Amino acid sequence: MKSKQSFILFSVIFYFAAFFVLSSVIMDDTIDGNAIHKWTSRRDISENQLKFFMIMPLIIIANFSKNYSEKLPKIENITVIGLVSLAILFIPANFLIFLPRAAIVGIYFLCFATNLGLAFMIGTYLFSKKAIRDQFNDENETFEQTREKIETPFSLNLEYEFYFEGKWNKGWVNLINVFAGIWIFGLMNSGKSFTWFLQAIYQFIKKDYTLAVFDYKFPELTNITYKMHKRLKSKNNFFVLCLDDATVSNRCNPISNRYIKSVQDMDVLSEIFIKSNNNQFDKFFDGSAQGILTAIMYILRVWERKHGIPVCSVSHAMILSSVKIDYLLPQLLSQRDILAQVTSVRDGFLAAESSSGQLAGQLGSLANNLRSLISKDILYILSGNDFDLELNNPDNPKILCIGSSQKKAQITAPIVSVFFEIIARETNVVNKKRSPFMILGDEFARVFFKSLPEYVSSGRSNQCGIMAGMQGIPQLEERLKKEVSSAIVDITANLICGKAGNETAKYVSERIGKTNQKRTNLQESAEGEYSFNHGTDKDYLVSQSRISTLGVGEFCGTIVDEYNLKIKQKRFFGRFLFDKNITPILEDNNEIEKLIKPDPVRVEHFFQLHKNEMETYGFFDTISSTKSGELYQKIYIFDFYILFLELDLDGLENLIYKDLSSRELREIEELKEIVYERLRKKIESNEIDKFLTDHQNQLYDQIEEIVRAEYFEMMGKKIQDDLFNVENKTETLITKEELF
Repeated sequence: MKSKQSFILFSVIFYFAAFFVLSSVIMDDTIDGNAIHKWTSRRDISENQLKFFMIMPLIIIANFSKNYSEKLPKIENITVIGLVSLAILFIPANFLIFLPRAAIVGIYFLCFATNLGLAFMIGTYLFSKKAIRDQFNDENETFEQTREKIETPFSLNLEYEFYFEGKWNKGWVNLINVFAGIWIFGLMNSGKSFTWFLQAIYQFIKKDYTLAVFDYKFPELTNITYKMHKRLKSKNNFFVLCLDDATVSNRCNPISNRYIKSVQDMDVLSEIFIKSNNNQFDKFFDGSAQGILTAIMYILRVWERKHGIPVCSVSHAMILSSVKIDYLLPQLLSQRDILAQVTSVRDGFLAAESSSGQLAGQLGSLANNLRSLISKDILYILSGNDFDLELNNPDNPKILCIGSSQKKAQITAPIVSVFFEIIARETNVVNKKRSPFMILGDEFARVFFKSLPEYVSSGRSNQCGIMAGMQGIPQLEERLKKEVSSAIVDITANLICGKAGNETAKYVSERIGKTNQKRTNLQESAEGEYSFNHGTDKDYLVSQSRISTLGVGEFCGTIVDEYNLKIKQKRFFGRFLFDKNITPILEDNNEIEKLIKPDPVRVEHFFQLHKNEMETYGFFDTISSTKSGELYQKIYIFDFYILFLELDLDGLENLIYKDLSSRELREIEELKEIVYERLRKKIESNEIDKFLTDHQNQLYDQIEEIVRAEYFEMMGKKIQDDLFNVENKTETLITKEELF
């Protein structure tokens, strides 16, 4: 260290000595010159050479100066000032002859002094920059990764870029063991869907996988899957279950006799249904509701066999649950196989005087869980069977997209969960030939099915896997007990993570593991001198803080290989590239087809009827000649059509005016075209609604007919009042003696 200081001191002395020589040459105006002038002349040392000699010490000073500052000098300012001073410095003295020689020397001295100060500043900048280089440990958290693509008939391969040795390199994440489970963590807008799920669906369809795709923002992912299915000419059949739009949905009953073999199976589905609809699970009230729902499913199966009417469906169960307990309970208690499920309700009825609130709570719990679900769409979708849930049957392979619009996702979660429970059972079968099958779904924490741990652990041997995305471990723990969620994550072999919260980031960082990392420490001696100490330390390869601050499309994780196909580096960290083959598919305008279509003859009939009426009574003449402020007052005779077309004042103004700011009116023909298009769509919508309403009424009629018949057979008297409407009670309800 002392030798370096001596070297810097020598450079400064040399610097000033050279300047003294230069100034002597410039100041001497005699013919023969002074001794220094003569010495430089004999050696042909020019003015510019002297100036260059003076720059050399500056370079040495900048390179060996070891001053440290937490606040770095601005290199841009140093560069500008340095270039200006050097430019002035190299102006020949003869060009400045109009100035006094002392002034010329003064200018040169000022430039040299400036450059000397800048040299020390550059030295401080370089040394301090080295000290704080890799401030966030970026270099240490880079490592060599897999560069070659390893593809198998079942693999999922994603291209990405990773940073290593100061540059970005191309790499591949080779998920050759997808059936061991793939868990993807990442907060909203981390890029899970775009980076992973779209490419996974594309590659799986291309490799003839059968799929169950959870679309929590229907129809976004469903339309993309449908486009890929069409573009890749997949031989698998394509089905859709949209639980809030029957027009685009196939029909499937998850509790048909094909899937439910015993009371225990029904009890599991009831538990899933209640728990997935109620995160704050009350063991007593919701447990009783679970028992009642199990009993309802059981008695529906009994009635289906007895009466030959297909009533063992989720839709019929919803309707039956709304029957008055006085008429429903005797029939549930008549079935010995389910007495255990309804014991608490029976006891509540017997002790009605002392625990009427308890009984009301039990029944209300079930009613509350079902009330938000009942709709014409759901009743239609869940009461038929267009396909079976054995999706990976090689003789009838299928791709199923299931979900609902985002605003209804929480409401429909119980039904979705029941479907995935049955799908997991039907696909994950031992010793049976199957097509490769994957469950895929982002935001999968919204789904709860009881056999998930079993499916994840045993699916690999049956070519069944799951690729589930969620925001983090806490989101999973909201649905499952902490120990269950921890077990599921731990047994999932392929773990991927984008930007995540603290708990998830810590878990992923620990799972990726530690490595030996270089450490450079800055030390200050007693004399105020600085030096670096180098060493190694074992630390996390991808730190928790790094995972918490990842950008969109940046992911890290670990993967597994297979016994007969090894991958040396199973860890990855980088920014992922999107498959260009998928882009044209996303730009395709194809969308899933409407499955419920109104009768075109009826639509045309009603359209012409309304059209003629609107023309006859001058609907368009009135609208086009009326100012928007007087609109509602002057066209009151057309209230029917204003309401029928669902037009409010803003809607009417947008209809009448081509441009609201200029108040330019539409041409009458353009106005008619817009109204008639809206009229036709409204008629089509009404026809579909009528179709669904008729189907709903049919389901209610089936339940009412059977309940009345069964009640009369059991009690020996007819039900005189309405089964469903509590206010329409016309007789004294059953007594304890009649019940038992």
